[in-house]
Amino acid sequence: MKSFLFVFLLWTFHMPLVFGQNSPTIDSVTIFPTNPTSIDSVYVIATVTTVHVGLSLGNQTTQNGNLITVEGCYWNGLLTASQTYVDTINLGVKNAGSYGLDFIAYQSNSSPNCTHSDTNSVQLSFQVDPVLSNEFYDNSKKLRCYPNPTSNQVTIAIEQINEVASIEITNNLGQIISTQVPNTTNTQISTSTLAEGVYFVNIINNDGAKLTKRFMIIR
Repeated sequence: MKSFLFVFLLWTFHMPLVFGQNSPTIDSVTIFPTNPTSIDSVYVIATVTTVHVGLSLGNQTTQNGNLITVEGCYWNGLLTASQTYVDTINLGVKNAGSYGLDFIAYQSNSSPNCTHSDTNSVQLSFQVDPVLSNEFYDNSKKLRCYPNPTSNQVTIAIEQINEVASIEITNNLGQIISTQVPNTTNTQISTSTLAEGVYFVNIINNDGAKLTKRFMIIR
C-alpha cells in the first residue's frame, strides 16, 4: 500500500499543470447602428472572454477594399477566473455598399506587448445604405447626439431650438423613457439609471414632425 501511494504521488508531481483552453472566446460581434447609412459612424461592438483575469492590450483596424479586419489582443493573466471584455471600435463613416468584417481575437502570454499564442475569429457582413434624400441629410445636421455610444450622460444638440416642442427618449421597443421640453440648444440627459442597449432620441417639432437619432449605452 505504501509503495502504491509513493508511485501515485510521484506520478502526480510530474503531471503538467493544465489551466484550460487559453484561446479567447468571442461571445458576440455586432454592428452599431444595426442599419447604418452613409452619414453614420459605424461601430463594432465585440464581447470577448478569457479564462484568466488579464488585460485588453488594444486593437487595430485595417481595410482592403470592402473587407475590414479588426484585430484585438488580450493578455490571459495569471488569476484563475474568467474575465469578459466589451470593446467598442469606431470604423468611421463608410460609403454606401456591402462590407465584410473579420474580427480576430489574439491570446497573448505577455503584457504589454502582444505575443500571439492562440487565436479565434468570426466573420460577418453588413450593409451601409445611401442617403437618398437631401432633405433628410439637411435635417440630420440639425440634431446631434453625443457621445455615442455613451455610459452615464448624453447631450442632445439642436440647431433650431425655437422649432422644438419636446424631446423624447425611447427604448428599442418604442416605450417612452422620458420626455422634456428643451430650453437650450444643448440638452444634457442622464442615462446612468438606464440599462445597456439601443435607445432613440425623438425631437418633436411644433408642427408634429419627428426627427430621430439612435444612440447606445455601453458600460
